[in-house]
Amino acid sequence: MSEFEVGLHYDVPADIYHKGLAEPRPLSSTLAKNLLRMLPEEALWELECGEHKDSYDFGTAAHELILQGELKTAVELPFDSYRSKAAQEARDKAYAQGLTPFVQGKLDEVREMADVVRGKTENAALLNTGGSAEVSALAECDGIMMQARFDYLRLPDTDHAGFILDLKTTAGSAAPREFMRNGASYGYHIQAAMYQTVLQALGYPRLPFIWLVVSKNPPYASSLIQASQVDLEVGELMLAKAITRWKAVQGGNLHHTGITQSSFPAWIQYEAEELSND
Repeated sequence: MSEFEVGLHYDVPADIYHKGLAEPRPLSSTLAKNLLRMLPEEALWELECGEHKDSYDFGTAAHELILQGELKTAVELPFDSYRSKAAQEARDKAYAQGLTPFVQGKLDEVREMADVVRGKTENAALLNTGGSAEVSALAECDGIMMQARFDYLRLPDTDHAGFILDLKTTAGSAAPREFMRNGASYGYHIQAAMYQTVLQALGYPRLPFIWLVVSKNPPYASSLIQASQVDLEVGELMLAKAITRWKAVQGGNLHHTGITQSSFPAWIQYEAEELSND
């Protein structure tokens, strides 16, 4: 594991970041969210052994083309599928080299999507402000080390107020209402609160957190959504709980103990009332 100093770090490869910027491993937004919805040993297992998904590769290429305007790690292999042994070996070799492999034609979809998104005036107004993509950060917060990776970070100066932008691609609609419905279950408000916390711990002002939501399907619609103060406050409360759990894990408490009293969702009461009226 690489050891980085507290601060902002540019051009850190994604695989290095995900292995952890310091020892012991800092708390990341993904780990924080998993600690809130899983048992501790499950969250750690997911961190170390989680299954790689094709959607991750699509997201990597989309981030590179939309946020940086060019491919950095995504490469096209001379195969139309991974059915052959040669194709599988080429794919595995690419992953081992820190690259993101694609079969022929698949990157064309990402390029088309990126052209549409970057060509939208309101998106370009944010992406052409001189910010930096894929900025890693390490900071001490509430007695523990935390790390974050900003998709796009524009620090404030005399010309710009600054902001944090997070790119989310979706197989569904990019409509704000749909994003907010799904984003709550994915814990996006926790991520937003954590990224603001990390940046402030490094001495920077609190910056607006904006999601750029993009549909992976034609016509590649997109929307911009800023995290509200209410959602950020909820995210901060949940982040505080995740920090408490991570401290317990670091102290050696890896297992859930005791008996938990059930508390099912409120809708079961409504269902019972409806059935009693039948």
